[in-house]
Amino acid sequence: MFWRRLLLLSASAGVSLTILELVLMGHRGISVNLGGTLYRVLSFTIASASLLLFATGLVGAWIAPWFGLDRRQGVAAGVLAGALPTALFLSGAEFPWDHGIHEPWFAVGIPVGFVVGGLMARGLSARGASLFNRTWPAIAPLLACVLVFQAAHQGAVFSSVSPRMVLFGICAAAIVTLVVVTRITAIGYGFSIGLTAILLAGAAASSVEPQLNRPNDAVTIAPAEAPPIIFLTVDTLRWDALSMYGASTPTPAIDALAADSVVFDRTYSTAPWTYVAFTSIHSGLTPWGHGVIYSDHGIPPNASALAPMLRDYGYNTAAIGLNDLLTSSAIGRSLPGAFSDTTFYPRYLRPTTRAQPFLDEHYPSVLGLHATTEQLSEYGSTWVRNHMDSPFLLWLHFFDPHHPYDLRTDFPPAFDPPPNVKVYTGSLLDRELRRGRRWPGIREWARALYQSEVQGVDAAIGAFLTTLKQEGIYDRAIIVFTSDHGEEFAEHNEYGHLRTLYNESVRVPLFVKLPFSTVISRQPQPVSTVAVAPTIFDLAGIPYDNRGFSGEPLRTVWEAPASERTPPAFMTGAVTAEPAGAVVWENYKLISWQNFDHEELYDQESDPYEQHNLADRLPEQVAIGRALLADHAAKEAERAAVRGFKKAEKEPLTPEQERILRSLGYLQ
Repeated sequence: MFWRRLLLLSASAGVSLTILELVLMGHRGISVNLGGTLYRVLSFTIASASLLLFATGLVGAWIAPWFGLDRRQGVAAGVLAGALPTALFLSGAEFPWDHGIHEPWFAVGIPVGFVVGGLMARGLSARGASLFNRTWPAIAPLLACVLVFQAAHQGAVFSSVSPRMVLFGICAAAIVTLVVVTRITAIGYGFSIGLTAILLAGAAASSVEPQLNRPNDAVTIAPAEAPPIIFLTVDTLRWDALSMYGASTPTPAIDALAADSVVFDRTYSTAPWTYVAFTSIHSGLTPWGHGVIYSDHGIPPNASALAPMLRDYGYNTAAIGLNDLLTSSAIGRSLPGAFSDTTFYPRYLRPTTRAQPFLDEHYPSVLGLHATTEQLSEYGSTWVRNHMDSPFLLWLHFFDPHHPYDLRTDFPPAFDPPPNVKVYTGSLLDRELRRGRRWPGIREWARALYQSEVQGVDAAIGAFLTTLKQEGIYDRAIIVFTSDHGEEFAEHNEYGHLRTLYNESVRVPLFVKLPFSTVISRQPQPVSTVAVAPTIFDLAGIPYDNRGFSGEPLRTVWEAPASERTPPAFMTGAVTAEPAGAVVWENYKLISWQNFDHEELYDQESDPYEQHNLADRLPEQVAIGRALLADHAAKEAERAAVRGFKKAEKEPLTPEQERILRSLGYLQ
């Protein structure tokens, strides 16, 4: 009887603590992004809480004589001792001495709970102790009512009175319900055990794989001869990270794709970071036109032209990838959200519970909230197989080699760094680079790890391209390959990206494979990634108003005589440093910092890594660059008006958006 009572009491209390977790942490609304994750989180919470309370209840029964209690009273005291710190942990309550470490709640709370619980139980009559045992599950929601005010005071939950009162009401209702239910022991414990069993069974049976077989929801059907379109992008990929552009580490899969394509040797992104660069790619406008430059600029609702125009033409559209800035919770969510089918990682579970970050950190495969590079390739292949019978646009985006750079054992660096450097990989290396460490070998080691991840992405892309060939899609497809921006390795005393407009940050690879590779060439002219959308429209035969786009289709480059000039390429968006704009024309690049107070001019042919500033020696070229920037700003305003754009307005960042930007290094 003792063991049965302790087991049932522990399970019942575990359910109650799970309810507390949901009530406190689920205030943003319940919506599960990926099937099976909610079951797994709740099952973990119930199982771990019940196990803890069973253990503390057992200890309570053992030490009951020390307090002059019988075994039943000792069990109650033990369960309470485990429940108090668990409730504090789940509620998210933090104090200055805690510094984000929650173990002190248990190290201090359990012994204190034993003493308090023992004294409470000792003062109860036999009938009172029995009632305490049966009504225990009401204690956790009661604690929630108290803790929510402390959490609100810390800014962890709510700052306004009204939402707090709503939460208070929810907790009060939970108390009443649990008291009524658990007063009848058999019903209360039966409810707890039943719910536990359901959640555990659901966690075991539920899949966390993405849904990749959704039907085509295009309003019209594109002509049967319409070519499939694959838009392949790799985050943070410098142009010189590929062996086809001179890298020493091999990238055979991407090189093979380039061998079937029109390759552009001098391609410039419009910005050195994801949010702005992809807004330009999808809108077909430079930042001067769409107005998105800073992290708190909202993307205009009609910014994405690529997916909507193809969908209106009858294409099935899908976006699969990984980047915190492009998930459904992030500031760039409207870009993949414009696609009919979106599977972007990382996923976020709502409600956000205490169990989620623990599982996410220690057992990431359990929830399926993240995807590896290899999984993204598999998901892209699966989606293609499921939708190959109709014209489609698939945007497949790989996050690696974005920092933090992890050592890939399947593609190890070709050298061993100094011993004091070799220990730094992943987030440890990222932290040291952000601190500006300059010790010998760390730059070379960081670049080697970066190249290791580039090779991993190359292998994943190779697997995806193999699927296209096996299914008979590769030859007839339009494939566009590029990156959003590059990466700095202290070429100008900075690491990462976002801070500058030098080539290591904004020069990227770009090539276009035409159906049946009807044109194969290498183009030396400077081009911009803003031309991607018009190029896809042009190759797919989709009419569009070119007055509302910044770039011309790249067909005009490979079909034009080599001596003919191409339009300049413009870039901006270095938001953590002095505001700047840059323009590339012919062989020159002008970087203009803060209203032309400081300017840099570089010869892109003889000095691609921009080490020799020619601004003082060639003032006439500086003047040309200034005029190009001023003229572009005026013309972009006209193009934006054609598209019906309003100037991007600043929108306050949510705490989650700030967390995402900070984790990626965009906020300090």
